[in-house]
Amino acid sequence: IEFTYPTIKSKSLFNSPKEIVSSAYKVFSKLIRSLRKSRRGQRLSRFRRRKITTQMGGRKVRLVKYRRGKNFLAAYESILQAIKSGGRFVPGQMISIKPRHFLGWEQQVQESLTLIMAVDVSTSTLPAKNIIAKVISGLSTSFKRHRDRIGLISIHGEQAEILNHPSRNHRVVAKSIMQLEVKGLTPLGDGMVKAMEMVKMEKIRNPGSKPVVITLTDCFPEPL
Repeated sequence: IEFTYPTIKSKSLFNSPKEIVSSAYKVFSKLIRSLRKSRRGQRLSRFRRRKITTQMGGRKVRLVKYRRGKNFLAAYESILQAIKSGGRFVPGQMISIKPRHFLGWEQQVQESLTLIMAVDVSTSTLPAKNIIAKVISGLSTSFKRHRDRIGLISIHGEQAEILNHPSRNHRVVAKSIMQLEVKGLTPLGDGMVKAMEMVKMEKIRNPGSKPVVITLTDCFPEPL
């Protein structure tokens, strides 16, 4: 038996798999571009990344007041600040350094995205995994250019499982998505908890990163 798509005026009634992937690629690309959009009306070139001011990593740009746990101590500059505030420096004389003399570095990094994919592996969403994997593979060049990271959380079984921590090895993540199989329940709540924990860790490890959680689900958690 040969199955064919019904046609209306020489057009397919249903989209072909290729058209579905192409449509998903356009939607996902538009989403990524909107996430990269600069603030305050700044216009950036297509290949230029926005710079983010941070206290805990990146290129040193200026001295600010030192805050423990918030920025790095600028030891040499703090000593100079103490000498300047104390007047004339006499060799051999003790230097009095007080908390008000402490300076820290304000630093700057280039922004990148961290996409945390939380995939509900159920019968209804399983066909979409191949589309998502192909879209990620298609955007691999853009991800590499902007030094984006991708992590993967599988929502199935008794509890959600972290399959890939955020990394720049996008092909491995795409391969992991392709290998997902339906298994047991859909612990959606546990998946969201693990995704938010991953977001917190990513903000600490990569201050210039912009974590975004993308969830593929039919919104029917089991158990509730």
